Amino acid sequence: MDADAWRRVNDMVIECTLATLQGTGVAVTEARESRQLESELSNVAVMGFAGFHMRGAVLLATSDELLMRTFPRPAAEGGADRDALLDWSGELLNHLMGRIKAELGMHGILIEPGTPTTISGVGVRVGAATRNAHCTPHRFQVDGDAFLVRFEALERPGAELSEQADHSRTVGGPGDVLLF
Repeated sequence: MDADAWRRVNDMVIECTLATLQGTGVAVTEARESRQLESELSNVAVMGFAGFHMRGAVLLATSDELLMRTFPRPAAEGGADRDALLDWSGELLNHLMGRIKAELGMHGILIEPGTPTTISGVGVRVGAATRNAHCTPHRFQVDGDAFLVRFEALERPGAELSEQADHSRTVGGPGDVLLF
């Protein structure tokens, strides 16, 4: 894929991230600059994917505060302990990956996501797994609380991202339940 195709993939990742977080009821924007240190991003969820056209991973790094703000149940109900926050970060990433998979699929790039892995700690640092991969970190914020989404992929030679979306290539939309 050429530089323009990767730019369009990155635009898809940004739009999918905005839609996923807006679906939790928060106002999210892209962050051009962030005063928040990456060491404050104490929760990391990572999900690998593979397919005929590309393989890679998507990473979501957040703070506890952001996860609490987007958590489906109020913390007062006792639903936001450490394990619940880690589960929620994995679920947010699962929703995000579903959107990315659907968008790429409509443009002829087929991927199959794996299972999210979540990590919590202080000063967690994450580096690119593959030196020659396309890897772009995207910064976002919710009321000044920054978070990071990183899309990292290796393409198979000859993979092409179609210019126009073909909506007939989708099987349902975000939030749909599919029974097989």
